[in-house]
Amino acid sequence: MMAARDGALTIYHFGSTIDGIRKSLRSCPALSGPIDRQKLKNAGKLFEAKFPGYIAIRHVVSHYGDFSKTMADQPATSQLD
Repeated sequence: MMAARDGALTIYHFGSTIDGIRKSLRSCPALSGPIDRQKLKNAGKLFEAKFPGYIAIRHVVSHYGDFSKTMADQPATSQLD
């Protein structure tokens, strides 16, 4: 479970970094010049294709405790245990 959670969070943080770079390009001349926007766009598309739903997966592993506070809250068959 710990390895899965760490992997999911790493993937999420990488996606957030790509998004942060995209959003910062216009307001940060130091980034705007050296970054090839087409390569960044292609990298973002490839990332999204390889890791669809990475944001939802991050929410599940990060908030697993919220889903299993009581026996009634736990899924019938838990793949995370």
